[in-house]
Amino acid sequence: MALSTTLLAASSAAAATLTVSQQSDVHVMYDSDDQNAWYAATDYLVGSQEITNVAAGAFRLTGTDAYGAAMDFLAFCLEPLEGLLHPRDHEMGSNFSAAITQKLNTLAAFVWDSVSDHRTAAAFQMAAWEITTETSGIFDVDDGFFQITGDGNMSNLAEITAQSWLDNLSNGTWGDTDSSYMILNAQGTQDLLTNINMTPVPLPSSGMTLLAAIGAAGFVARRRARKTA
Repeated sequence: MALSTTLLAASSAAAATLTVSQQSDVHVMYDSDDQNAWYAATDYLVGSQEITNVAAGAFRLTGTDAYGAAMDFLAFCLEPLEGLLHPRDHEMGSNFSAAITQKLNTLAAFVWDSVSDHRTAAAFQMAAWEITTETSGIFDVDDGFFQITGDGNMSNLAEITAQSWLDNLSNGTWGDTDSSYMILNAQGTQDLLTNINMTPVPLPSSGMTLLAAIGAAGFVARRRARKTA
C-alpha cells in the first residue's frame, strides 16, 4: 500500500485536530452496536512497573473534525502507562522519534489488513507497545524494559504472533516503507495509531503552506517534539 507522507509547515497553531470519542456507550472496544470487541486480557511490565488485567486490542473510536465531519475508525494505544480519556482533542502527528515512527508505519503497512479478531488485534497492540517502549534496542516481548507477562491462552497466542511480526522488523524481512499511517497525539491521554482517512483542516493562507499531498489512508504530520527511540 503506497501512501504519501504529509508535512505541515509553520506553527503548531495550524495543526489539524480531531475530537476523539468511543463508538459504544458500553466499552471503548465495542462498535456502535456494542459488538466486535477484539482483545486479549494480559499483564505487562514497563521497567519495574507491573500493569495487570489489561485489555490489549483495538479501540473502536470516532473522530470529529472542526467542520463536524465524523468517521469511525480502529486505533491502538502507543503509551502503555497512559490512561485513555475521552472525548479529547487530538492533534494529527507523531511526537515519537523518526525511527519509532518508521517502525510503527512498517508494522502497520504489513499487518494492518490482517487485524480481524482477538488474536491479531492483541498481537498488533503488543507489538506497538514493544516498538514505542522498549529501550534495549532488541524487540523481544518476553525480555527487556517492556515485557508481556500475561499467561492466558489468548494472550499467549497473541504474544507469539506479535513476536513473529517484530522478528520480521528486526531481521529485515520487512524493510522500511513509505507508508504513513496516522498518529494522533494529545496531552494527558494515550497517543493513538490509526489508518483513519480524514483530510486535515486547511492551513491559513498567511504564509502557511501544505507541502505534500495527503495519502490515501492517512498521514504523519511534522513532529513537534521527539521522544527518545
